[in-house]
Amino acid sequence: MKSITIHNLDTVIAQKIQQLASEMGLSQNKLIKRLLRQSLGLSDAPPPMNDFEKFCGYWSEEEAESFIANTSTFDAIDTELWD
Repeated sequence: MKSITIHNLDTVIAQKIQQLASEMGLSQNKLIKRLLRQSLGLSDAPPPMNDFEKFCGYWSEEEAESFIANTSTFDAIDTELWD
């Protein structure tokens, strides 16, 4: 990857970059790369997250129905607790 140094950056711009990076929870480097991609019309969408993909969709219909039946009591509100 190529590195680029920007010389004589205006104070107002530097402060705004610092502020935006802080607000967005990003490093200034990541923010600048994001802004460059956006200004150049390149996709800025993060790669799709599939960390939990291996855990999704593995219940049979019978298992799903059993889970719903066994947890249905959690839907009931015990009004005596809220008086």
